[in-house]
Amino acid sequence: KKYRQILQNILREYADLSNSPNETTQTVPVFDEKADRYLLLTYGRENKKRVHSCWVHIEIKDGKFWIHFDGTEEGIAAELLKNGVPKNDIVLAFKSPEMRKYTDFALA
Repeated sequence: KKYRQILQNILREYADLSNSPNETTQTVPVFDEKADRYLLLTYGRENKKRVHSCWVHIEIKDGKFWIHFDGTEEGIAAELLKNGVPKNDIVLAFKSPEMRKYTDFALA
């Protein structure tokens, strides 16, 4: 429950920083607490073109954050660490299992 709250706060903060009243796109956090899946999406129109992109995709599985995609500048893992989450509770799922062993984070 604590991990859900930490992640939701981080994603809300990212969304708040990304949105401005004059924008034609909107960045929103998407929370599926039942399945423990979390996204940060941007959508709308930019120069008459449709915009729809996912900035972050994270799952909480077996008590760990599984980061499937991270398109943020600083990195969601760094934000989680700042909020007291230990490295062994963060899986960089966007890396292959073979490459995860070379990081300081959890293998799985």
